Amino acid sequence: MRTLAVLVVCFTVVGSQQAPVASGFGGVGQSAQKDNTLFEGLPACSCDCCLTSRRTGADLPPASPTQWKCGTASGQDPQMLTCPSVQASTNCHVSDSLEDLREHDVPYAVFCPTLCKGTVDVPNTQCSDLSDNEQVLSIRDGQLVDPLVPTIEEAKRVADYQKWLKEQQEKDEYVPPIASEEQVSALAKLKGLKEEAKKALRSVKVAQANFRLSQALHYR
Repeated sequence: MRTLAVLVVCFTVVGSQQAPVASGFGGVGQSAQKDNTLFEGLPACSCDCCLTSRRTGADLPPASPTQWKCGTASGQDPQMLTCPSVQASTNCHVSDSLEDLREHDVPYAVFCPTLCKGTVDVPNTQCSDLSDNEQVLSIRDGQLVDPLVPTIEEAKRVADYQKWLKEQQEKDEYVPPIASEEQVSALAKLKGLKEEAKKALRSVKVAQANFRLSQALHYR
């Protein structure tokens, strides 16, 4: 793993919007090409082409388990990059093993921050692939989202990292760190409806119990 002295451009993943598939991908670095195969003209996505940067602002939600994210790089000497031809708008093919994913062809601006994680806590260093358990956190309703997965170095400081991952997977609610005010408002409204439904269900159960009791007393 080598440190690349480059500037990192951070990109935001917005809902399900994706850049149109490029008519020509161009070459990628030899490291990324080595084990990747072509799918309908698009190379497989590779975290080798993504670099780390510190999270700031909306990318760093309260109680975030990580201070880092992955993204693409631009504006530097191509000789210093593993994938000199890869840009934010460059499209690639995500693994077909992700069955819950609605779209498998995505731009690197979407792929890097959602399906890659930092390796060490150092900016501008090469990213690594997510594990199968970590990838589960990247897909919500068929779309790729920021999984907020720690770097490999950060994960080593977690007492029981696999237990933490399982807890994250079992959560039935998720608010992306880039959620808009409308999304937050909609989620709050859904939470309110959920609580009202729970109360109504409890009332129905009490009514049913009272009815059965009255029936039993009536026929004694």
